[in-house]
Amino acid sequence: LERYTKHVYLRFRNEFELIGRYNVLPFGGNFYRLEPNRGWCAKYGPRKYMVTANREEGMYSCECSKMDRDGMLCCHILKIFTYLGVDV
Repeated sequence: LERYTKHVYLRFRNEFELIGRYNVLPFGGNFYRLEPNRGWCAKYGPRKYMVTANREEGMYSCECSKMDRDGMLCCHILKIFTYLGVDV
């Protein structure tokens, strides 16, 4: 995304609000499985997602591919940020 407009802010806020709908399950190493805590999550449905987190390199990826598709962090990576205490 080239510009941080009100529209972009609202999209990010909506995504950020979804982080409370997932539970994090460490899957070994740098892998985490995110499961909807009520069996279903708006926009993403019942699907579980794998997130790879390499804190040393600052590299995070999710199999939902929202970052690649929309240029915006998904709620799954944002949830991992809160889980790991990433604040920068």
